[in-house]
Amino acid sequence: MRRGRSVGVSPELEPLDVDSTESIDRQVYQAIRRALMSGTILPGARLSTRSIAAALGVSTSPVRDSFKRLDEAGALKSVAKSAFVVHDLSIDEYREMVALRKRLEGLMVREAVARISAEEIERVRWLLSRMQSSTDPKQILHHNFRLHFIIYRAAAMPYALSVVENMWLRVGPSWHRSKADPVTLKFHHLAQLVQALAARNPDAAEAALCSDIVANAEAMFGSAWNEAVSRRNNSAAQSAERSDPS
Repeated sequence: MRRGRSVGVSPELEPLDVDSTESIDRQVYQAIRRALMSGTILPGARLSTRSIAAALGVSTSPVRDSFKRLDEAGALKSVAKSAFVVHDLSIDEYREMVALRKRLEGLMVREAVARISAEEIERVRWLLSRMQSSTDPKQILHHNFRLHFIIYRAAAMPYALSVVENMWLRVGPSWHRSKADPVTLKFHHLAQLVQALAARNPDAAEAALCSDIVANAEAMFGSAWNEAVSRRNNSAAQSAERSDPS
């Protein structure tokens, strides 16, 4: 059998806009970023510059540059001269991400409550209805990504948004771990979030978002998630006891 270069996967990427004023380099980078953030690309997937370049109809140079930037961001790992692997978060890494997401995304949701327009709320409600009626996991993840970032952009917190986007670069692919059946999902927490936005209730909106974040983690890791959280809490309690002078 003849050996050759290993072939990387070619995920579904949004096409580039030939009429855009943005450079090809930036469009390529953003296309790959969105694919990671929305869960289009699976964790552990091997990506090659040639396959992505062919999918986007560009040379390998902007793809290679994008991969290097995403490697630096922790979303990809270089495994060969022109191939990268999507980082697969461990349960401890994901637990840290959940803690950060609850704090920062919770803050952004609170800010969005007062700023989001009625039109944006209707758009979020429409995306939720699409999620509830879909049985396609990829479509559900795509709508979920769009729903969240309509809300986060409404918060008008550009620095926080940049940090959240970088977190989603890492957690997006991991959602393929979910053991939940898309047919039975009703997204109750997201429905509560939409209701809270419409009612302009920041406390309810933050609570619904945080509940959704934790529910997703439980769906991904099952009983191992609660065990990991319990171990962390016990370790923190023991450390506090050792440092207590009384």
